[in-house]
Amino acid sequence: MAYGVSRSTVRDVLTRLRAAGIVERLQGAGTLVVGQRTETALPEAHGVVPLRSGVFTGELHVEILDRQTIPMPPAVAQHLGESPGSPCLRLDYIGLRNGEAHGIATNYLRYPEADAVEGTPFRLDWYTLLEQSGLTIGETEMVMEATLADDLTADLLGISPGAPLLSFEQVIRAADGRPYDYALFHCRGDRVSLLSTARRPATDDAGGTTVAAAAARPRGVAS
Repeated sequence: MAYGVSRSTVRDVLTRLRAAGIVERLQGAGTLVVGQRTETALPEAHGVVPLRSGVFTGELHVEILDRQTIPMPPAVAQHLGESPGSPCLRLDYIGLRNGEAHGIATNYLRYPEADAVEGTPFRLDWYTLLEQSGLTIGETEMVMEATLADDLTADLLGISPGAPLLSFEQVIRAADGRPYDYALFHCRGDRVSLLSTARRPATDDAGGTTVAAAAARPRGVAS
């Protein structure tokens, strides 16, 4: 055996893990890890609808790693329509749920929006912080991809380097279309999943097509 233990010890450990709900044995598939995830409706992940389910249930708390005003990096300035080197507020933090690190994020806020955020305590999720700061979210643009944890991210999230992550790049705009926040965040792939439900466009009486808004069916899964 790779770990130098007997088969009976392995069976005993697997039995204990199964009883704890960590693994499950499926006929024909073997023993699989079934760690629980936090399912979040996609519109809620965007921050454009009321936060009711998933990770945004009041159980998410943050641990601030760094909070300071810096010259805006060129890549961030391009997304926010600013000149490189303009002042911006950079905020690095870890998102924790039930005391466990679920994700790590870096947000860049342009001024004057950064002034409002600087004076507001940051304890829950980012969208609640913006709301409590008096800022509105008119539109968000988000790119999602699967990535692997580097050494620093793995250390902060308590996972192994190379573990799967669900990574996001986001731009938040005000109601008038002005971009004011650029964010990069990485979530543990074994703790967060997104739920999106879409409906085929309906046909009206005149034979035309009426576009129906995509509906998200929130289903919070405790983690």
